[in-house]
Amino acid sequence: MLLVDRKINVLMMPSWYTNIDATKFTTGIFHYEQAMDLKKYCNVVMYYPFDRVLKDDFTVNDERGIRTYRSRFVQKQRIRNRIRIFKAFNKIRKEFKPDIIHVHVAVEAGKYAAFLGKLFHIPVVITEHSSVEVSLTGKVGVILSKYVYERCSYIACCSDDLQGKLQKYFPHIDFGVVYNGIQPETILEKNDKNYYKQGFINIVIVAAFYSLDIKGYQFLLPAIRQIVNDGYKVILHIVGDGVYKEHYENLVKNLNIEEYCIFYGDCEREKVYQIVSQMDFFVSSSILECSGVSVQEAMLLGKPILVTRSGGANSLVTEDTAIVVDKESTNALVEGIKEMIARLGEFDTDKIKKYAVNKFEITNISKKYMKIYENILK
Repeated sequence: MLLVDRKINVLMMPSWYTNIDATKFTTGIFHYEQAMDLKKYCNVVMYYPFDRVLKDDFTVNDERGIRTYRSRFVQKQRIRNRIRIFKAFNKIRKEFKPDIIHVHVAVEAGKYAAFLGKLFHIPVVITEHSSVEVSLTGKVGVILSKYVYERCSYIACCSDDLQGKLQKYFPHIDFGVVYNGIQPETILEKNDKNYYKQGFINIVIVAAFYSLDIKGYQFLLPAIRQIVNDGYKVILHIVGDGVYKEHYENLVKNLNIEEYCIFYGDCEREKVYQIVSQMDFFVSSSILECSGVSVQEAMLLGKPILVTRSGGANSLVTEDTAIVVDKESTNALVEGIKEMIARLGEFDTDKIKKYAVNKFEITNISKKYMKIYENILK
């Protein structure tokens, strides 16, 4: 237990979070889980400044054990959004009196946290989750990120790959690495095989359809077609939802692989773990990733990983836990799937779990953040 004169007050400020009217808590759940674990060591409240369905300008409620502030965010109301954020933060400052603002992502919530922290003399810690390919495209992204980073007391990158890339962009700024924390106790392994299809190699991908290309479905689905053509009996279990889900459902139909693909849509965390825990291996076919929470979770379940060289995701694995192939290549995925099927017996489930727990277990991550907070406040 880390000892301090009193409990530190930490205001967690995510750039994405589940909206207040959502029936399922999926988006930004790892922010919530990290906040809940940090509560063992400090006082934590959540502030989500971008709730796009909120009716009131500002709300505060106890949400699943975390005091959660929200402010309304309306597209194309730039000035009014800033006013709402300022008023909400001022109220939080008076009620909660934060010692630290812990914000996630520079170009979203980070720009507000950096300004407010400077204005009210509150140190800012940032966890960066956005890839440089997204956040630093164009001059504005670089200038904005530089503005935020220079006003932060500590910058934590969620992967070694992201740290290296940001360090090249901003060599005069110090970047650290703190992985996204995962809760092993939430990993639910079931003895039954209600999702597993007997007689097949069962492959799973957990990736939202928020983009037409980033998650690499345009290469993975044709790879499944080729694998089937080559005589392999495989089933691809697809967990995720988003605006482009129908597009890829249609691609599955066009490829005539409907009987080899199962779409589950958006699932609660428990169901995701149940599905993944029953699979033979996990695949990440992304073109770019700054990290890979789903990859971390799959390893905590002891699953071997087939991962593309997307940056952050492949930097999380080792030779004992994964096979790494080139990105943006159907042929590379075909060869990777065949190699994984041939080598499944070589991967040690317990060894994969041990590696993941040592590297990503949430309490270890919370203790790292507590040391960061304390060093700043000294």
